Amino acid sequence: MTIIRNKRGDIISRSRNLRGLLDHARKQLPIRATFSDSPEPCKGDNRYRLIVYFANGDFATSAYASPIVCARFLNSRRSWPALEVFGPPEFISEYASGRRL
Repeated sequence: MTIIRNKRGDIISRSRNLRGLLDHARKQLPIRATFSDSPEPCKGDNRYRLIVYFANGDFATSAYASPIVCARFLNSRRSWPALEVFGPPEFISEYASGRRL
């Protein structure tokens, strides 16, 4: 599940998949992404959490089953070239290895 919140923390959008995140990214520029193990249990096998921050203060959270899947998702976003990515070293190395320059 993907949840998008405004800077006050109010939910402005929900989606079952990443479509909501991609739609919001067309309206607002993503500037930073943070990847981590989820502190709370997620539905199914999705134990890794991605938070994407947007230029207007909104942020989106989504869950992944694998850091590799998340890194590949971020790498495939050609319209997000200036995205700052933070996370554990193994995630950053996977992200950097697939990043197009």
